[in-house]
Amino acid sequence: MESENKKVLLKRFGKSKSNLILTIVFIAIAVFLLAIGVIIDHRALPQGKELDDVTQENEYVQCKIVDMTDCFADYSVDGSVRDEYYMATDGNYVFILNLSKKQYKELEKQVNELDENSEGIIVNGMSEKISTDLKKIAIDTYNEMYDEKLLNYSNFDTYFTPYYVNAKKTPNDSGNMFLMFGALSGFVGEIFLLCFVILYIRTRISIKKFAEKNDLAEFMVELDDPTNLTFEKTKTIFTKNYIVNYTSALTIIKYKDIVWIYPIDYRRNGVKYASRISVTTKDKKNKLISEITSFGKENQKQFEDTYMEIINRKPTVLAGSTAENIKAMNKKNIDQTISDMDLKDSNLVE
Repeated sequence: MESENKKVLLKRFGKSKSNLILTIVFIAIAVFLLAIGVIIDHRALPQGKELDDVTQENEYVQCKIVDMTDCFADYSVDGSVRDEYYMATDGNYVFILNLSKKQYKELEKQVNELDENSEGIIVNGMSEKISTDLKKIAIDTYNEMYDEKLLNYSNFDTYFTPYYVNAKKTPNDSGNMFLMFGALSGFVGEIFLLCFVILYIRTRISIKKFAEKNDLAEFMVELDDPTNLTFEKTKTIFTKNYIVNYTSALTIIKYKDIVWIYPIDYRRNGVKYASRISVTTKDKKNKLISEITSFGKENQKQFEDTYMEIINRKPTVLAGSTAENIKAMNKKNIDQTISDMDLKDSNLVE
């Protein structure tokens, strides 16, 4: 019978529906986004438009290379190179390529192996507008190569195409965004799943410890009593002899074991965002129960009602973090405080 009662408690308090629902939602979103990302990433690329026909950015283009220079310009952030630019030609136009180091090494090898009758090596990428800074470096580099000032801003478009080829990009790059957000959603889903598992384990341990020291069958009868007082916002149930809280793991405390209670406010940048009730029991252990957010009048009202109900159920309790209560609960005085409370409680029973 005890094992059945444990299962009933575990089923009721050990499975956070919100965590389970969020786990399913985020994992479903992750699968959906990852599927879209994979589909986009593997779709067939269109034929690139000739670079000298391009009139705008973000077009998928192609160009033929018969010769190219080393890197003549790069863009770095905090010492980390983001982009490297190279000049190349198809025999008629000079154009600029944005290549990765790996792409450059592969192209350099292929260019060196070209023969006189070759039409060149095709390079694909996305068109991007040549910035003023990049244009200035290209002009200076070109003039240095020919050791005379052949090129300037006014005749730049005569020698160069107005757009460069970013060979590190393709129209399928949007798939990476879906893959990234899919992975992120999957990670969030795993966190909620982990929270679900941790709550389940902690609740199971809590039930086991409670059953070792208390009559579980008697508690189950109390828990099913329709006259129990329940506060949904603070996740607290008041039975005849116990306060039951399921904010995180299941916490069950006998009223007669409570010595001191006081509210704790949590603040961020000076603004209160949550509150919990600290409960100190006669075994000198502290428990945090009944957490609520500070948003909404109903939340705050139920929190205050929960706090007052504990006082009503245990009239001798020390309530509030007053200087007098703090002194009574310090290491020097706590044993005497508990002894005095036991005496008061016995007198109340009589």
